[in-house]
Amino acid sequence: MSGRNSAGIVKFIGFTAFTCSALELIRIRLGFIGKLVVDRVGRSGGLCLFWTGKIDVNLIEYSRNYIDVSVTSHDSVKWRFTGLYGEPDSSLRHHFWNLLRKLRDQANGLWLVGGDINEILFDHEKSCGPPRSRYLMENFRRTLDYTGLYDLGYEGARYTWCNRHVHGNFTQARLDRMLCNDEWEEVRDKIAEVANDLTEWNSLSFKRTRFAMKKKKAELAALDKRLDNHSWDEYQKVEKELDLFTSHRPSQNSLDQVLNIVPSRVPQSMNKQLLHGFTEVDVRHALFQMNPRKSPGKDGMGAGFY
Repeated sequence: MSGRNSAGIVKFIGFTAFTCSALELIRIRLGFIGKLVVDRVGRSGGLCLFWTGKIDVNLIEYSRNYIDVSVTSHDSVKWRFTGLYGEPDSSLRHHFWNLLRKLRDQANGLWLVGGDINEILFDHEKSCGPPRSRYLMENFRRTLDYTGLYDLGYEGARYTWCNRHVHGNFTQARLDRMLCNDEWEEVRDKIAEVANDLTEWNSLSFKRTRFAMKKKKAELAALDKRLDNHSWDEYQKVEKELDLFTSHRPSQNSLDQVLNIVPSRVPQSMNKQLLHGFTEVDVRHALFQMNPRKSPGKDGMGAGFY
């Protein structure tokens, strides 16, 4: 199960067979920076949360059924992620629903929840096997109503679990899901709205570009039919304008023509400051911001050496 914003990713998994060293190897190979592990207890599964270096993750609390963290992206967007592993014993499932209700009472702001819930919401989320208890599904639905969590949907296979009984009672079900609260849904809707606006703008902009190219090509063809000494300058002008639309590597002169009509957003004083060389004070300031015990650089020396 993964959660993400534009600046980072968290990935949550439940495991039964992985050792701590295997989880560390997974972290390294997948390029994650951080890891939180709740170890297995007996035959029950453990939990693991990975995240990238573009976000800060702080542990709120955990148990054998969940890891609850607060997440802050480097653009200061804060949200909460709770990775869940539902109670496998249906006779004890009510304890898990009470846990989810308690977490809801503690939640503020954006909240994303995901994992193996070990329960389905409706009959169509299960294939074959004995009918699912109406009572158990209804308790799940009531819990979602109380917590205000919405199912985010999914892509890929219809079912996320099977019992692997190939030669017997083969059963499949959708036990894994991602959920979110109203605040997260609002942000998601706004992002979708902006994406639609950008798609429309992109379509209209390129439609205008295609129309302008078609117009310039028509002008060029018309000039070509009556090309003489008087129309040669006009022909070259239109040809250069068309080149701005079609060239993947426009000339510096063409770029200058475009850049000259683009208003400058960086004042000259700021540009001068950005382009000046590094001073001893700049180097000292950057060096003393580093943690002296962090990994060494290419020369094999950590920041503390300097």
